[in-house]
Amino acid sequence: ARVRAEAEDAGWKVYAVYDSRKTPAGWPDLTLVRGDRLMFWELKREKRSKVSEAQIEWLTALGNAGAETKIYRPSDIEEMMERLA
Repeated sequence: ARVRAEAEDAGWKVYAVYDSRKTPAGWPDLTLVRGDRLMFWELKREKRSKVSEAQIEWLTALGNAGAETKIYRPSDIEEMMERLA
């Protein structure tokens, strides 16, 4: 919730997956758009939360298409805030 609020405050359009059961397997948790930047972020718990093969495939495909992609954990909060600035 904090990341989404910070992004919106910084002028990003944000789409957050509410119920992943209704999206394609592996689709990233957050889609962020501002100006000519498009980012897809997968958010994971700090421990015991693995990135699935489907998530890697989506992030790779989106990155190959020119989007910025990243997997973040709570300990990455400073980097996330920098990218949203």
